[in-house]
Order: sequence, then C-alpha cells, then structure tokens
Amino acid sequence: MAVVFSVGIRPCTGAILVLVFALTQGLFWAGVAATFAMAFGTAITVAVLASLALGLRELALRLGGTNAAWVNAVWTICSIGGAVVIVLFGSLLFVALLGPARPF
Repeated sequence: MAVVFSVGIRPCTGAILVLVFALTQGLFWAGVAATFAMAFGTAITVAVLASLALGLRELALRLGGTNAAWVNAVWTICSIGGAVVIVLFGSLLFVALLGPARPF
C-alpha cells in the first residue's frame, strides 16, 4: 500500500494536461472523471506489479530453502542484471538522440 500511495501522491503531468484541455473545452467534469480513471489504472498497475514482485521473492526464497549461497547468487544476479538493463536502455536513448531528427 505504501508503494501505491507514494506513486499516486505525486502530480501527474498527463492528468494536468487532461484537466487543462478539458477546462479549455468547457468539459471540466469529464476531465476530472478521466483523471480519476487514470489514477485508478495507475493504482491497479502498481499494486499488481508490487504483489508480483513480492510473490516472486517469496517463491525464490522457498526454492532456495536454507541455501544462503543460492539466495545471495540470485540476489546479486538480479541486482546486476537490473542495473545493466537500465544502463543499456539509457545508452540506447542517448545514441538515438545523437542521430538525425526524424519527424515521423
């Protein structure tokens, strides 16, 4: 619940854009409804991902049993693997930025 709350508390630029657009079109309450729908979707997504992460962690601990070396190896591989994925994704975005601008 803390993860869901922390993600939901921050201002969403998409929601602000929807509210401003709805206000300029004279459809304020439709914008409010759309913003609540976006918030509900975000809450569901974050809750499912957090539950999945906890469930997989418990599964890994059950499969590893009391073998601390196996648990440490899995933890290290996941930590390094996640960092590598983030670095590769950032590098890909950086390389794409250096290329020519394409409008479509």
